[in-house]
Amino acid sequence: MRLACLLFALSVAAQAQSGTAPTNSRSPECPDYAAKLDSCSPYTCTFTHPITGDILERKIVGLAAGNCATVESMPGTHKMTCQLPPETRKAVATFFRAAQSAAAAGQSVGGTLKKGDGQLEATTTIDGTPVANPLQRAFEAGVCKIGE
Repeated sequence: MRLACLLFALSVAAQAQSGTAPTNSRSPECPDYAAKLDSCSPYTCTFTHPITGDILERKIVGLAAGNCATVESMPGTHKMTCQLPPETRKAVATFFRAAQSAAAAGQSVGGTLKKGDGQLEATTTIDGTPVANPLQRAFEAGVCKIGE
């Protein structure tokens, strides 16, 4: 399950991380996700999972007890649910926007998994530079969970 969480954290900017170069004929996937997440406005879109190629759904449900409820399909029958506090929500939106902008500018957006000290570690990069992925911190804090 930890592996699934880490793999999701790498798939935030699904199109960018798929390794395919953006083209003028293809629109970015989930283009309004960051803006809708900023305000926690209901929104649903589909994206291509960067590892499996599956078409999956990403959904912003709305505010619940001051947190932004989101649900994202994962490969298989799993779903990731998050209750994002305002600061985390803004950080995820900013991260998502940066990844999409980098991909649109032709920069590489990717990630790696490595095993170190008995645990898997995820690293996200934009144009070869490691960047903090707020979703990884959200998993570690228990704000996001994987279930069926």
